[in-house]
Amino acid sequence: MTVPAGPVIVAHATNRASQEITGHFMALHAISAGDAAAFVPRRPAVQREFDRMRAAGVVREAIKGHYWLDVPAYYADVQKRRSKMVPIVIAVSLAIAGAIMLLYGFS
Repeated sequence: MTVPAGPVIVAHATNRASQEITGHFMALHAISAGDAAAFVPRRPAVQREFDRMRAAGVVREAIKGHYWLDVPAYYADVQKRRSKMVPIVIAVSLAIAGAIMLLYGFS
C-alpha cells in the first residue's frame, strides 16, 4: 500500500513555512504590537502560510510592513489544527490495521 506523496509534501511545506514565520518573530521577540518586526516572505509557501496566519489572527500588523505574533492565538490555532487531524489519523490507522489483518489472514 502506497501513500500519495502530494498531501505529505504539502503538509511538510506548510509546517516548515509556519516554523519559519514563528521562528522569525520569536527570535526578534515580536510578540506584542510594541515589538513588531518587519517580515517579507521569501518563498510562495511561506507567503501562503503567512496570509493564512494573518487571516486567522495569529500574525497581526502593527504598522505597515511590521508584524507581531499573537502567542495565545498561535497556540489556539495549533490546537485547532491538531484537533482536526485526530479523526483523520485514527481512520488511517484503522484502515492500515484492517489491511494488515486481511493480508495476514490470507497467508
